[in-house]
Amino acid sequence: MKWFILLLSLYVISGCSNSSDQLEVKIYSESLQPFVHEIERAVSDVRAVDIQFQAPFAEKLVLDIVAQEGDLFIVDENVLRAIYDPVGLYPLHEVSRESFVDQDRLSDYEDREGGEVTYYALPLSFAGSDVALFIPQYSERKEEVMDLLIDGFDLQVER
Repeated sequence: MKWFILLLSLYVISGCSNSSDQLEVKIYSESLQPFVHEIERAVSDVRAVDIQFQAPFAEKLVLDIVAQEGDLFIVDENVLRAIYDPVGLYPLHEVSRESFVDQDRLSDYEDREGGEVTYYALPLSFAGSDVALFIPQYSERKEEVMDLLIDGFDLQVER
């Protein structure tokens, strides 16, 4: 446990200075690696992006979130379910009806508070993979990511 806390502290200290002008997309899915070109095309037509593939481990995802790294996350759903808590995530109901969203699994991410339905993560219809995306609340580029999702996010790969 001491090692984990020490590593977490070092990671946070070393990773908090992200001053890139690029949109940072973090992908926690091995199943999507063969589609890196399609993903790059889907996001980079709109703006410069830095796409980083990570091993799909909940611990690494938590570390990146704690370090406030990443503007858009695409994550294996089994990893996201292990840590999912809408607190700290940006609401995505504006884009919940876009073509890239898997409407059959959308209810898995419903948050009903005060009678309204809000989505903080969205399941993707992409290459038969069970992945979902979310935007962390800390991102300084939330509106840019939302514009990307509304105007230019077009993942169209048949499997």
